[in-house]
Amino acid sequence: MLPIVDLFYSIHQATYFNATGNFFFFQDIPYAAPPTGNLRFTAPMLPMADRFNVHTGFGGRKCPQAPVPAWSVASSFASQYLSGVPLGQIAIPELDTTPVTPGPQETEDCLYLDVMAPKDALQSAVGQPTAVFSPPKPGAPVLVWIHGGSYTTGSKDFYGDLSGLYPRLDVAGIEKMVFVSINYRLGAFGFLAGSTVQMGGVANAGLLDQRMALEWVRQNIFRFGGDPNRITVMGESAGAGSVMFQLAAYGGHFGTPFQQAIIQSPGYIDISTREAQDETFNTFLELAGADSLQSLRALPSEDLMRANSLQVNTKSIFAFPPFGPAVDGIFAPTMPDHGLLNSPPTFDTGIPVMASRVSFEGLLFTQPDAARYDDSLHDFMRQLLPGITESAIRYVTSTLYPADYGRAGELRYADPVQRAARILSEAGFDCAARDLGIALQGGAGLHAYEFAVPPALHAYDVPYTFWGGSEVDVPGPAGVNGTVANAIQMALASFVAEGRPRDMPAYGPERKCTRFSDEGITVGTDGAVDRRCGFWQSRAYREEWG
Repeated sequence: MLPIVDLFYSIHQATYFNATGNFFFFQDIPYAAPPTGNLRFTAPMLPMADRFNVHTGFGGRKCPQAPVPAWSVASSFASQYLSGVPLGQIAIPELDTTPVTPGPQETEDCLYLDVMAPKDALQSAVGQPTAVFSPPKPGAPVLVWIHGGSYTTGSKDFYGDLSGLYPRLDVAGIEKMVFVSINYRLGAFGFLAGSTVQMGGVANAGLLDQRMALEWVRQNIFRFGGDPNRITVMGESAGAGSVMFQLAAYGGHFGTPFQQAIIQSPGYIDISTREAQDETFNTFLELAGADSLQSLRALPSEDLMRANSLQVNTKSIFAFPPFGPAVDGIFAPTMPDHGLLNSPPTFDTGIPVMASRVSFEGLLFTQPDAARYDDSLHDFMRQLLPGITESAIRYVTSTLYPADYGRAGELRYADPVQRAARILSEAGFDCAARDLGIALQGGAGLHAYEFAVPPALHAYDVPYTFWGGSEVDVPGPAGVNGTVANAIQMALASFVAEGRPRDMPAYGPERKCTRFSDEGITVGTDGAVDRRCGFWQSRAYREEWG
């Protein structure tokens, strides 16, 4: 018989046992009440009690999705560029802005999480104190995964399980972890912001969902054999950006419900101006056929899901999602990278961190015309950075990133495509490790690495994080280099279990960064440059230049 865990408000039986990984899988555990009706656009509430049923999962629930069509165009462009198609001959597919039909698992009632509990860890939890607030015994390390997807797509089960990793941890002598993956509200459901929203609800509902899920883990994970004092939270792209916001939550004044963090290619767009937030809200009202926040709460779910998809499916080829974390003066008093370098930092700097990036973060988001024409590059920057001044655009394109192709030097871009991608990479991703290193006691609390296996595009490292142990387990555009994947996984797992990644030096004042590539594993210096990173981090692009 599969084991049963009593959470006191709800009773859950394992959905299945995985013999390869020797773990039990618990699916769709509610950590909050359904955020529907009057609970839309509010902070998550405690889950409803149900002790009359033993739950085994609902087939994997997902929050409403809204893929960004402009990025499929950018992906096609990047693929052709990497294949050697001359820039002027690259075929640009037509932008498809048709609203996406919701999948069968998509529902507003989506605030659930999954737990993978190694058999030994779960069995050790037998005999734990049964009172709701009894102190737990020490248990296995815990890893919580926050998925990416531009804050508009993705789900807790997007990448699969760790069945292939667990047996290799035994061989490496690394303690197995309890693995938790969470859903959180996406798009308009999770990230409407602005004056009207905050008068009648909350901004950043999706971030508050994550916070409640993390609190749930701290309070309940001992029942699955996990140790609430050994929690590491990990995310990639929007998931990593979310981790940054969790570390900067409430200005870093109240601590975090976890002890370590793994931040892979953190991504978020600065939409901190209240005007931009209000404009996005008013557009959503119009698309939904509503005239107020309260009327949105009265609409059928299907109407909101369609409006959400329509707003994300913008007709602009330079589109970035209109929804994402926003400065709200409460949970997010400032953008995380800005908070890192405040004096004192408005960021929890007492958390050990692993931070990573891929070598060519920006190429996958580089829109075709932005790479061809200076005027279009300027339009692209206006979309990427709301509020950027015209003089700042000129400063960026003439001084920070001049059109000097093929010349030696620190920039080393060969053509306009690489130039546009470099701007996006550093403005959106690359400078995070540099900012973290400066803030975390000179980098002593940071370990940094770069994923450089070709083509090393954004998110191409995720199959390596979840590699199953064979070349065919995780299909990728260029396959998976098992040697590199195993090395990355051992570094990540040893950090989770032991507090330091094996065979990886601290960032430190020397800004050491471990590089994983097909050519081997080497240690070098972080390539992020102070002058350019300082410009992006300071938000100086909203000031007049020259």
